Amino acid sequence: MKPAALAAAWLGGLVLAWQLYAAVPSLTFILAALALTIALLLALLRRRLPSVPLLSPWPALLLAVFLLAAGRYSAATVPPDFLERDRQDATVRGQIVSDPEPTATRVKFQLALTEIHRGFGKDWQPQTGQILVYAPPPAELVQSDQRQPPYLRYGDLLEIPGSLQRPQPFADFDYPAYLESQGIAAVLWSHQTEWRGAAAAGPWLRFRAAVYDLRRRLARSMDAALPANQAALAQALLLGLRGQLTDDIAQNFRQTGVSHLLAISGLHLGILLALTLGAFRGLLGNHTPAPLLLTLVAVWLYVLLSGASPSVMRAALMGSVYLGLLSLGRPRDTLLPALAFAAIAMTALEPRLISRISFQLSFAAMVGIALALPWQDALSRAIAGQFYAQRRIGLTAAGMLLNFLTSAIIIGAAATLTTTPLVAYHFGQLPLLGIPTTILAAPLLPFALVGGLTTALAGLLHPVLAQLAAIPAAVPLTALLLLVDWIPGWMAALTLSGPATLFCCALMLAALLLSHRLTSYRGPLGRFLAELRQERVLPALGFTADGRPRSPGRWLSLGGLAVILLVAVLYLATSLFGRADGKLHIHFFDIGQGDSALIVTPGGRQILVDGGPDAAGAARALAAVLPPFDRRLDAVALTHLDADHSRGLLQILQTYQADTVLAGRPDPESPLYPQWRRALSYQNVPPRYLNAGQTLTLEDDVTLEILHPPATPLRGPLGNGNNSSLVMRLVYGDIRFLLTGDIEAAAEYYLLRRRPDLQSQVLKVAHHGSKSSTTAAFIKAVNPQWAVISAGVDNSYGHPHPSVVSRLETALGATALYQTAQHGRIHFTTDGKKLWVQTEK
Repeated sequence: MKPAALAAAWLGGLVLAWQLYAAVPSLTFILAALALTIALLLALLRRRLPSVPLLSPWPALLLAVFLLAAGRYSAATVPPDFLERDRQDATVRGQIVSDPEPTATRVKFQLALTEIHRGFGKDWQPQTGQILVYAPPPAELVQSDQRQPPYLRYGDLLEIPGSLQRPQPFADFDYPAYLESQGIAAVLWSHQTEWRGAAAAGPWLRFRAAVYDLRRRLARSMDAALPANQAALAQALLLGLRGQLTDDIAQNFRQTGVSHLLAISGLHLGILLALTLGAFRGLLGNHTPAPLLLTLVAVWLYVLLSGASPSVMRAALMGSVYLGLLSLGRPRDTLLPALAFAAIAMTALEPRLISRISFQLSFAAMVGIALALPWQDALSRAIAGQFYAQRRIGLTAAGMLLNFLTSAIIIGAAATLTTTPLVAYHFGQLPLLGIPTTILAAPLLPFALVGGLTTALAGLLHPVLAQLAAIPAAVPLTALLLLVDWIPGWMAALTLSGPATLFCCALMLAALLLSHRLTSYRGPLGRFLAELRQERVLPALGFTADGRPRSPGRWLSLGGLAVILLVAVLYLATSLFGRADGKLHIHFFDIGQGDSALIVTPGGRQILVDGGPDAAGAARALAAVLPPFDRRLDAVALTHLDADHSRGLLQILQTYQADTVLAGRPDPESPLYPQWRRALSYQNVPPRYLNAGQTLTLEDDVTLEILHPPATPLRGPLGNGNNSSLVMRLVYGDIRFLLTGDIEAAAEYYLLRRRPDLQSQVLKVAHHGSKSSTTAAFIKAVNPQWAVISAGVDNSYGHPHPSVVSRLETALGATALYQTAQHGRIHFTTDGKKLWVQTEK
């Protein structure tokens, strides 16, 4: 249990630093050193006083590991953001570091940058990092007879002009996080490519190029022998090539909850490892290391053929640790501590792995497989005892087939169960039939993999052989396609956001790690269950046969585990059923002379717009609305860099985790711009700069329309900071909220000319009710039913100006005008048809 406890403490510290608290590394390391010193002192005292139970050094040691992890994460450097804007024209030079994959109109590949040229009048600058490129192959390679499609190869040196873009989320998919997990910082779209030769052909480059060439040849073999849909599915499952899958097939896999089958991950590696090891041991026996070595070779060959993505390599590393333990004669129940230490080693080298979805899913899948292996092993032994004992060929074959099917079902179901909470957390949706579908699909997956590989290899020898192999191979592939098409795609929308939720998921995973020792046959829980089955009630309850109490260690272990699980389950239950009420909420905070508002969508997503004039104001306002320990925001939006809107937001960016950062046009001339850039360095996501014409879908039926500023900077009075404010309209059903930032009369008239449809039920009055804003023409165009003015009590600016108040009261009536200086926090609630308002005072 001690290795698992150390791993749980380390991973918990990483999660805490990532989600809840931006730790000061030096202070955290000092506290960790102090805790480690206390642990050493307690260990020395325990050697002198072994009978005193309270001198255990383990709590202090676990605290030291926890603090070390938090400090290590906080000290990790954030990769630099080399993009100046969300979209910019640039020319890049670099080397292809992936297997180029053809798409409908271009070739997709990863490029390791060496230089970048940002436009006219600028020089080439050295640049590091990787980008994802969509570009046509160079004409000279297409016209040459030396290469076949897609013409580009791993290791090619290219110069590519095009549109360099910061990736953006779409729908419920966090595309930037997905690319960031692969080390990709930007996407380049191009219509032209210049080939500058190939890199020096070292041994590793030649080996990777040969593997990728084999991968392309295998894909062509499948295309030639299998029907189109079956070939596309086989390429996705075996080679990681998903470009040929139709949208309908991909949608079926997503809706039925088995889209993880299309992304080669820990599930694929686990099934391959278990089945390959079982097959080699059946052929070569258990008394030779050959099955372990052959399985290790098969695993890493599969990694290379699938494209060697980081998530697959991490899963293969964990599988290799397992094979290494078996080669040393270690029992299966030592796998979990080994996996935990593999995770510690990887996150110690790269702490920000903990924030990557691919790492979380791969590790959770491997943990599930590790927990299921004893069950799979016991069932395999039971099947062997029933079918192999009589030494009949028919029974032996039936036993092997049954063992194959049950192993695939157990491993697939276990991996799905342990990854389901993470899927629900990250994507906000849970396929109701995901686990049953996985149980049905898992036995088909090995047959599909073997059939696809057999067809591809046969095609390398002769097309006729490939056609013969394709006949049986098409059966499991067709069955998978029919399964995901037949099973209903019922989805449940969940609200599992917030750092405390993820921390509870980590607690539950820690409980699994800790319980593994308890549930083994020689652990306390195993003995507990065995004694109950034998009707030895007193020993099971912790007493000797004559009624005397036994050691409390068993009950302390079981009680601690029960407390961990109870806390996690209760929090997740309240988070799931108590947060989202199906209505849209918007809170206009009373934060003094400034602006700050929180949007909470019907599904529970949280978007903070501006942060007020001081560091603590927005944090206090959020604490009054959000659940305790909730330090996660789905998005923060900065309208402009004036101190009364941005200073509090700068602090929020340091203490809260924001999935997305939205802003209007960047203003390098602002005195607060250096602080803005520094605050952004605390987040793992680059800012998304918005302009008029864009629409953000927050969730179903909830959109955020960007009305201002335009993409082209304006000059004169329209170009000042206030008139460049981000203007947004929040739309839910029939209800609209117009958020105007600090725009003045010039920008209002500009909006009236460019955007005649401004009607909204609620108007957030611009510039705190200054006389320079909220003209009569603008009020008439918006035609609001309610208006909100955010301003401080008795502020020195005289906001709101009496003339503005008079115009609004004339248009709306005095009772429909709300001011934070008089009413405190103002809370609007809507179901998309009706609107309710509550005030703090």
